Amino acid sequence: MTQVNKENLIKKYNLKDSQYEYELKRSIKKNIPINDWLKEKYKVVKLPTQSKDKTLFHFTRSHYLPNILKYGIIFGDVVISPTKGLNCPNLTSEGFFHDPGSKKDTIKLTDIFDPNSYLRLVIKVNRNDNRLINYQVFDKNVCKGINQRLINRDKNNDSNLSKQFLFKGTVDPSMIVRVDVYDQNLGKFRTLNSNEIDKICDLYKDLFSLLPNHLRILGFQEIDYSGSIKRFRFKTDQNSPWGELYKLSDYLLQKLKGNDRQLYFKELGPLCGQNRKGTIDVNMLITYLFNTYNDIVPSNKKLDQDMWVNNLIDKISKNEEQWKLVNDKREQLRNCDFLEVS
Repeated sequence: MTQVNKENLIKKYNLKDSQYEYELKRSIKKNIPINDWLKEKYKVVKLPTQSKDKTLFHFTRSHYLPNILKYGIIFGDVVISPTKGLNCPNLTSEGFFHDPGSKKDTIKLTDIFDPNSYLRLVIKVNRNDNRLINYQVFDKNVCKGINQRLINRDKNNDSNLSKQFLFKGTVDPSMIVRVDVYDQNLGKFRTLNSNEIDKICDLYKDLFSLLPNHLRILGFQEIDYSGSIKRFRFKTDQNSPWGELYKLSDYLLQKLKGNDRQLYFKELGPLCGQNRKGTIDVNMLITYLFNTYNDIVPSNKKLDQDMWVNNLIDKISKNEEQWKLVNDKREQLRNCDFLEVS
């Protein structure tokens, strides 16, 4: 045994000189080479390291992508009771939880420019982030199990709440590491390249929904776990075609209490899609909010019906025109070379 080899073994196994001499004597007694003796006695068992990050998914539609990449994931509907809800981003550990491949609609999901095409956002969340809460636990402790009951009632819903998560905060854009789309031709998800993502964002930026946000109007977003709804509304309401309508509903939600609040929900529920057809009656919704607002405000704050309605219709019409232009652009983008999958 050379001195160099001895020093190397002492360094490798972090031994004192006296420890080495002791082990050397034992190895000689057992007639085992010192290298093999130390290797066996001081062998290091490497345990598999667990990543600090947890991979989760969020499913959304193509036309929501620009705002998500700009502001983060802010919205997610959570039912508290039949008449109450809250806002909190929803995530899932199931990559196929909202599997577009199993949907029986007519949407061509390989057309990433279809506003209703599914996109799968891949999210990295630190495992120790205490903002991440299991949906099943939250439903049981806070919502008294209503979400699980709603799932059980729907035979076509195979959601597993134990694999779903709520994120009590805003999912920052930096946490989104990938954007995927389900390709029916390949039979699997594929990752969008930066060019495709840029095209989607250019197509739908500054566009607003053709329907008002019924969750906001019904008060289901008054409790906001994301912490970003107020900031988002401040940034977007002024340009939204529904901004003036939201002013009325926000005011009514703030002022109406008790029986008046219950009546508000009872009257608006069917108009906001909580009916058998599941459709929003926009005209009746506008009429109800306008009349109810004017009924409770002082006379000096009452709105002029013709002026207010005409202004609202003008903004809605301009938004509809923008959507028509987008549909024309979509036709041009469908045959672009960069959409071809190699």
